[in-house]
Amino acid sequence: MAHAMKVEGAVCLVTGASSGIGRATAIALARRGATVAVCARRKEKLEETLAPCRAAAPACIAVACDVSDPAAVDAMVEEVIRTLGRVDVLVANAGVGRYRLFADETVDSIEEQVTTNLLGQMFCARAVLPGMQERRRGRLVFVSSTNGRIPPPLQAVYDATKFGTIGFAEGLSYEVKAFGIGVTIVYPGPIDTEFFDAPEFARMRTPKKIPAERVADAIVRAIERDRFEVSVPALLTIPSKMRALFPGMVRRGVAGYAKDALPKP
Repeated sequence: MAHAMKVEGAVCLVTGASSGIGRATAIALARRGATVAVCARRKEKLEETLAPCRAAAPACIAVACDVSDPAAVDAMVEEVIRTLGRVDVLVANAGVGRYRLFADETVDSIEEQVTTNLLGQMFCARAVLPGMQERRRGRLVFVSSTNGRIPPPLQAVYDATKFGTIGFAEGLSYEVKAFGIGVTIVYPGPIDTEFFDAPEFARMRTPKKIPAERVADAIVRAIERDRFEVSVPALLTIPSKMRALFPGMVRRGVAGYAKDALPKP
């Protein structure tokens, strides 16, 4: 496990930390002894995350940033490095999604999802990589989704960004290995966050939602155990394997899951 890393004593940058998986992950890392820089667009929400982080690790900081803006990302990472000295771990979690037929999507909505979910991860990775390569040590964690393996309807743009995360992270993993930098891709299932409160989701066969803290714990373990892929819950690896073997059956299952939310012929 050449790229395994102790969380205790590490400096971690978590994007999308104002709520959901990002908030839970930042708090979990701080409680394990990391110094955490929390990043999100919503400054007031970010302060709500920072308080429990500082209760566990007083040096934690908050930096407001829109990850879809590459210049803002560069400035944010520079501030983190200036204040905390380095970035050992990046958890690229910031994301936005909508339940909407693609025919009803707007250009602004498409651009926001692609620039935040996919380009935002690229911008953050690009900003922290030079320091990690120089120290020959680091961990890049990219939060994808089960949508990146099995794309459901009403989320076609979001699905595409999560597929893109997988391709980017896997390709990058080969490039950074020689520098002692590990990569992790996280595939959360339905999580108990505001994202799943949309009325369109309520019209689907709603699976049991899991706490964001469970994903956070899995991310911490992945960093410390050098895990390349992590599904939460772990059983969600089964449908993706079935899709490779029985694609037609899985597609019928997805269509049935969402049938009440789809247009009728």
